[in-house]
Amino acid sequence: MDKFKPDKLLSYFGHATVAQLLAKEDFASVVSSLRFTQSTEWMHNFFDVAYGELTPEDFEEREVDIKILGGEWLKVANSFLEKKYHNLSHLKEFGIIFVIPLPIDTPGETTRMFTLLLHYLHEVPFYSDLFRGYAKDQDFINKFKSLLRGDISPDPVPSTGHINWRIVQRYLAKDNELDFRLFEPHVNPEAEHWFKVGHDLGGLSVEGGGMNMGYWHGLDFVSSYFKDGASERLVSFELIDSVMSLVKKGEVKYSYHQQEALWNKIFIDYMGRDKLNELVNKNITNGFIEL
Repeated sequence: MDKFKPDKLLSYFGHATVAQLLAKEDFASVVSSLRFTQSTEWMHNFFDVAYGELTPEDFEEREVDIKILGGEWLKVANSFLEKKYHNLSHLKEFGIIFVIPLPIDTPGETTRMFTLLLHYLHEVPFYSDLFRGYAKDQDFINKFKSLLRGDISPDPVPSTGHINWRIVQRYLAKDNELDFRLFEPHVNPEAEHWFKVGHDLGGLSVEGGGMNMGYWHGLDFVSSYFKDGASERLVSFELIDSVMSLVKKGEVKYSYHQQEALWNKIFIDYMGRDKLNELVNKNITNGFIEL
């Protein structure tokens, strides 16, 4: 990492080299902190150059690492929290889920944190399986970097004489809710991770015998219009949309998780959930599923 010295991170802790920093702080905390200490330009350069030198032999098989960062990281992480809107994130390539410690003082925050953690526990292995599947390909590193970027084809749907569904592996609506790709037939693996979270919560409810969270399972694609004064407002019944709206105290109404789940639901009603997952895994770097 000294080849791409993270000056801001080193300055924050008062170290001259990465080796000195790693002697004081554990690797998982340091590599996680790059997401919110270094500039976007630094991260892009580090990603494009350093990751281009990787080979499949540089990877190892191990359990997902859930890292709760110490309180000393909170001050430097503030700008990251404002951008991400929550205090959990992950590093697919390292198999790390990290939590930035924050006071839990808003209704819904505990549920938001727990469900996000469950989501990442599905997302990280999903990408690990893809990395493993491409390990023997000659263009492994290009596919690896494409997956980390969450590439989505900018091209129109191919005119092949067959039905083509775009694969959208991130939430485009967060950046531009009018992105033309959101209005085309498409599937989103993120929505499948959230579907699995609903299943997890249902299982925990049965085993624990406490609060029943199982009723959320199967509502991921459901929404409806409700009166809001003189007008009507679309309300999502998707779990994370509801929780995020609650935490934001209604200032922001989230619905993009539900919208992506609805596209998946349409595909699944025709082809089945197993077929959806099979075809996404097979075609995710191509950008389209041809039926």
